Amino acid sequence: MFCKYCGNEIQNNSLFCRVCGNKINNAEESKEVAVSVGKKTKNNMGISIISLVIAIFFTFLFCYGILAIPFSIIATICSNAVDKNILAGDIKNAEKNAKNAMIFSIISIIISVSIILIFLLLICGLLISFLPRMNF
Repeated sequence: MFCKYCGNEIQNNSLFCRVCGNKINNAEESKEVAVSVGKKTKNNMGISIISLVIAIFFTFLFCYGILAIPFSIIATICSNAVDKNILAGDIKNAEKNAKNAMIFSIISIIISVSIILIFLLLICGLLISFLPRMNF
């Protein structure tokens, strides 16, 4: 049996709950409480699993996002070199550095956009797979 006030398991012949101290009225009422507590536990388990999976995905996406940072830094360094080359009158190296800056910028953008797309696809997949099973 379960206490209808706190949901704690109690002995079948108990008159009072040992945890909350409330009087136990009826065995049928405590069985109904046990069923509702079991349903709540299953719902909480589903929400916990969803939270865990989302946390893992965020961790993955954060680590994957770090990959874009070096490419952005290299693109910034190359674009600064373009300015220095132009001021020094070295147009050939300025064009080379501008091309490199553009390539590294594009790589950084591709990585960033792919992170966003992966994130959206994973979240949509989670919602589609878990929400129909949840009883709110």
